[in-house]
Amino acid sequence: MATRLPPHPPRLPGVGTLFPSMRDPIGYPIRNYRRYGEVVGVHLLNVHGAALYGPAANRYILVDNVENFLVEPLVDRLGVRLLVGEGVLFIDDPRHRKQRRLIMPAFHRKRIENYQEVMRRETEVMLDSWTPGVALDVAAEMRRLALVIAGRTLFSMDLGGNANELGVAVATLVGTLGSVFNATLARVPFNLPLLGGRGGSVRAGLARIDRVLGAIIAEHEREGTDTGDVVSMLVAARDEDGSRLSPKQIRDHLLTLFVAGHETSANALAWTFYLLAQHPDITARLLSELDRELHGAAPTPADLERLPYLEQVIKESLRLYPPAPSAVRTAREGFEWQGYTIRAGEVVFYSPYISHRMPHIFPEPETFRPERFAPDSPENPPPYAYIPFAAGPRSCIGAPFAMMEIKTVLAMTLPRFRMDLVRGQRVDQAMRLTLQPKYGIQMIPQPQDGQPERSRARVLGNAVGATPGPP
Repeated sequence: MATRLPPHPPRLPGVGTLFPSMRDPIGYPIRNYRRYGEVVGVHLLNVHGAALYGPAANRYILVDNVENFLVEPLVDRLGVRLLVGEGVLFIDDPRHRKQRRLIMPAFHRKRIENYQEVMRRETEVMLDSWTPGVALDVAAEMRRLALVIAGRTLFSMDLGGNANELGVAVATLVGTLGSVFNATLARVPFNLPLLGGRGGSVRAGLARIDRVLGAIIAEHEREGTDTGDVVSMLVAARDEDGSRLSPKQIRDHLLTLFVAGHETSANALAWTFYLLAQHPDITARLLSELDRELHGAAPTPADLERLPYLEQVIKESLRLYPPAPSAVRTAREGFEWQGYTIRAGEVVFYSPYISHRMPHIFPEPETFRPERFAPDSPENPPPYAYIPFAAGPRSCIGAPFAMMEIKTVLAMTLPRFRMDLVRGQRVDQAMRLTLQPKYGIQMIPQPQDGQPERSRARVLGNAVGATPGPP
């Protein structure tokens, strides 16, 4: 059979589509999808392959033929192993399967329910610190909150003393992972600062991370007791053959969970507040459910099970703003897809961002409509169309933790504060390791107490005036 290569956008000799991809990493792929369809050729410098979109492709890559789609070749090819180490997101089977099995007990349901007490307590501290009527960057507030929660649940430590040092170092790492150019700079054998970065050099940031996490791991190994955190579980973890994780493996897994975990929750919360501020009718319905079920109390894990509309709101927010807009693998062996040939060694992209915007699956895909996810909704998506946390054996290990954190923070914040958008700001998307608000999101918390139920929808809409960025 003759080789038939996927259609592709115009490209330049030597660099391919590098420049438009860097200039608009979110909008450019979706425009290509709309023009070329569900299979689009990819040419970035010396990286070639295809982007495959839609539920069938997601299932093929993530579930049915997952062993054919590798993570490590591209990590090693780009030279970012220095940055990501051997974290569970960045290794392939059989090591991935074994390491994931050792990590899983830290995220069992009962363990996560215990973590929820930390989420409630730290959210209360944050809300008490807000001044009604004074604008704040809700994206920055959610990052700080998620950082503290991650510190408590991962390490059983108050990162108050280390939060600035560790937070800046992690910001440096995330900024580097979000840029091929910065990732290349990180490989040089001296402390070259990131262009436009916040945390100094990459190597200095990694040294900070190693110092903080190394001390935490060493302390847990000395103590030898279960303190209820993730480090304790990883230190105590044993495989069926009695093998355990080395301090280096624990460090790499902790860093992966720490970066991916707190970034995911923080961004999801910021985007959800942003969407709710623009949809007073949805916010009013959600407030009604929270009032009816919680009566002003902080939710327990059992309470969160009785809040179906809250879950629908979060799912719809994650549809529009999935934590990881796209991901890439390398094909171990060549294969045919929809009549096109993808050769061994080529890259294969899939995209939650584009899958979630397919109009034949999600009518009016740019519209925020939580009812799509109601159990009886005719719009309920088919399997593998909705993949905010991926799917299959490499699905996000911390997804239940993230969902509980997002639910807890929203359920405590919304009945207490009306979150109004500051007028005149531009809210846009930036793709780093996760999908972030590029310039933050400025909001004004106003007390909910004393607001008559019938006037809530009117009042909630008063300050909606921010300018959204393009999809």
